[in-house]
Amino acid sequence: GLLLADAERYLTLPVNLSPKIPELAQTWIGLATEPEVIARLVERKLQTEYRYDLASPSGAAKDPLLDFLTVSRRGHCEFYSTAMAILLR
Repeated sequence: GLLLADAERYLTLPVNLSPKIPELAQTWIGLATEPEVIARLVERKLQTEYRYDLASPSGAAKDPLLDFLTVSRRGHCEFYSTAMAILLR
């Protein structure tokens, strides 16, 4: 199994993370508590409400992840993978 110290390291959020991101995650998952269900809900939202775009303007934003999730809703693979990982934490 995963050691507690490793789990804490993998689940730590960046200190400068906008509080809007965990709030957004909560609205996406509602009352779900099962990890697999939560992951599927986040995945579905990213698949259906966001668009893949190599020219996303979010990279130039002050807070690229927040911009991707709340403003442009367009991005490339790094935006999707980062969003999924942070939202699930």
